[in-house]
Amino acid sequence: MLPLEYPPLTLLPFSLPLLAPLAYYQVAFAFLMSLVIIFIYWLMLRYGPPGGAVAFLVFLVIGACALAPMRYDLLPAACTLLGLIMAHQKRWRMAYVMLAIAVLLKIYPILLFPAFFIAEQQSTERIYVPADSSLRGLPSHLYRTLLGCVRWRWSNCLFFFVPLLAVTGFFALLDFQNAVVSQVSYFLHRPIQVESLGGSLLWLAHLGGLNWRIVYDFGSINMYTSLNSLVAPVLTVLFVLAVAYIFWLQWQSRLTLTQTVIALTLAFITTGKVFSPQYLIWLIPLLAYAGAFNKAWTILWGSVSLLTMFIYVAFYSQILNSTHVHMPVGFFEVAFIRNILLALLTLAYLFNWFRTREQQTITPLCPELTPPSFSTPFTPQTPE
Repeated sequence: MLPLEYPPLTLLPFSLPLLAPLAYYQVAFAFLMSLVIIFIYWLMLRYGPPGGAVAFLVFLVIGACALAPMRYDLLPAACTLLGLIMAHQKRWRMAYVMLAIAVLLKIYPILLFPAFFIAEQQSTERIYVPADSSLRGLPSHLYRTLLGCVRWRWSNCLFFFVPLLAVTGFFALLDFQNAVVSQVSYFLHRPIQVESLGGSLLWLAHLGGLNWRIVYDFGSINMYTSLNSLVAPVLTVLFVLAVAYIFWLQWQSRLTLTQTVIALTLAFITTGKVFSPQYLIWLIPLLAYAGAFNKAWTILWGSVSLLTMFIYVAFYSQILNSTHVHMPVGFFEVAFIRNILLALLTLAYLFNWFRTREQQTITPLCPELTPPSFSTPFTPQTPE
């Protein structure tokens, strides 16, 4: 049986621990994820900024210490990071391959493909970059950009699409319904989950008298109200607008590839119908690689991480029992504060408030292990 909500390739990481005795499955799985953590740490030492490896461990302890060894989200996060490293070295074929593997493990990285494609064209100077960032000149700039599409490098995209289509096609031949249809249907029909930003908005409406029903389905604790059909589309529109703005900034070379990937991931998590604590794992290696160590990140990301872990540790053990869903006192209040901070952090990154896109460095614990040079992105840091 193929996974209902995850890509079929997830069978691989979940099957490997079965090589150990069944009684030790959780231990074997945690051991494999620990190896992935060590691998990401090594990548940070080898390719990250000074102090990036330390920041990765600190972020992981603050935001995911109770989750990381139990969640396979580390695998797509590691593949995405490897894709970025390959892209910064202009090894585009490997960059696309790693991104394809990330998508085959977790669907969300497919959103990053246009960012990689734009960055590749910019690195080879095959795409028109407008000097004027005003909206007045946008139509003419878009026309000039699209007119030059014959000069774009298309061949490397095959290293993204061929593995993606080959693996998905193989599993689709075995079970098309569960390999393709179920994932799309699962995502479209999911209601709003209690810990998401949409859940916080519905909670506010409930305080004003809105009736709701909270049930456990779709693998999470969800809310059913008469406003679901309004809140979910509004969040989708906000997500589409954020994505368009992010690609507009990247097209103008005002965002590096790493910054674009972080911005897209932040927008996806913030406006999604579901917020799960392991989503922080998607961002942690990216933030460490980007050098997100300044004061704003320390305050905002640290607060988001600590509140997320507090929700997971303090509340989730009280929510579910064998007969019904019980929402502990204080759950929605804490989730609301966390979601407001996450939304603020996302807006701050998109508009560079508090200089959140500036790269920082910190003194590593073991300076002798840090290489003397850092593989910087091929586009300059934003001067804003």
